[in-house]
Amino acid sequence: MNTHYKSKVAAIVRKELGPLMKILGIDNVFVIENQNEVLNILAKLIENRDLGVIIIQRSLIKDIDLTTQLQDIQIYPSIITIPDTPDDLFEHPKTFYRNIIRRFIGYEVYLE
Repeated sequence: MNTHYKSKVAAIVRKELGPLMKILGIDNVFVIENQNEVLNILAKLIENRDLGVIIIQRSLIKDIDLTTQLQDIQIYPSIITIPDTPDDLFEHPKTFYRNIIRRFIGYEVYLE
């Protein structure tokens, strides 16, 4: 049986987080200057069959609806947004994790 694991991780971040992503061991780090570049880079990364996860700063895709912009998204790669603004820091952890769970398993989970 030949199993192909999607083990690579890519990150799309602003220049402030670029060095941190490298320190975390992410080889494919794309540092962008403005939001206009996000969709082009995402489209290229989605075509890469070895990627399992794409990490992106939440503020970079704040005004972008990924479901309409990127029609060819399959189960992989998973796109994970990381909070990066002061408003995000005040979000309750339950809300943050509930959104991730809802996205990956497809239904609402209530955490206590």
